[in-house]
Parts: sequence; structure tokens; C-alpha cells
Amino acid sequence: MKLTDSDKKIDVRDLSNLENDLGMELPSDYKKFLLKNNGGYVSEFLCTPNFIEVDPVTKKEYLQSTNVDKFYSLAEIEEEISDNKEDPVFSLDYVPFAYDSSGNIILLCAKKGEAYGNIFFANHELYDENGFYVITKIYCSFNDFIQSLSSFEEFSD
Repeated sequence: MKLTDSDKKIDVRDLSNLENDLGMELPSDYKKFLLKNNGGYVSEFLCTPNFIEVDPVTKKEYLQSTNVDKFYSLAEIEEEISDNKEDPVFSLDYVPFAYDSSGNIILLCAKKGEAYGNIFFANHELYDENGFYVITKIYCSFNDFIQSLSSFEEFSD
């Protein structure tokens, strides 16, 4: 996967500062990715395999998929988290790391526990009872998520 328009390189001190601000440790696979690619636009249309999303109001299931338009840089992550603190749309247990071409956010759980390191799709058109975006677990790790991305043509065949 090739990224364009990445932000300036970061180092472990930058990551440590973010983790201190969050009060949480990021998973090592995601930290390695950030050190190599400080954000950037995905140069080709890559998407995940389908997953099931459930509307919390109607309980209806939807077959969903998502692409990655851009991975957030460290500065953009900090900005998204700051915006989320002012107008919460997802729990502070999650770190936004990318968004898709429809404006949905892809999150990583950074709170230690059973969901630590899991990847979630946050649908900006569906809200739960707390007024947060509906989130759906789509992968167990950042590496699993990255490895799942394929060109749209591979899914159309």
C-alpha cells in the first residue's frame, strides 16, 4: 500500500507524548505504522471485505464495507481527539486513525482490556443511545485490518 502526502516523520518521543496525553498505550503494530507513515492518502482504492453492521434502533442488519481514503497523521489524530472531547461522537477509549470516502471514521481501541487493539468502523449516519456513532468491530488488530485491504476489483469478480 502506497501513501501520498504524508506528514513529516515522527519519532518515538512524539508517540510517547501522544500516549501520555491519551493516558493509554497504542498497540505496537500501529506505532510501527505511524513511525513509517505519518498519515497520508491511500494512492489506490482499497476496501475491506464485507461485515455486518446493526442499526441499534431498528435492529436491522446491513452488509457493509469500507475503504480507506486517508490515514490520519499524529497531528490530525490529536486534532480529532480534541474535537471529540468538545463534541463527543465516540468514546474516549478509541483513537481515530483513518477515514473513508464517505466520512466514516475507523477507530482503534486503546483502552487496555478485551477490546484493546481491535479495529472498529464508526458510522457517522447511525447513532447509539448515548449519541455516539454506531461502531462495529471489524478486525482484531491493526495488522489484520491492513492485510484485509484489497482493491475494489478483487471484490467485484
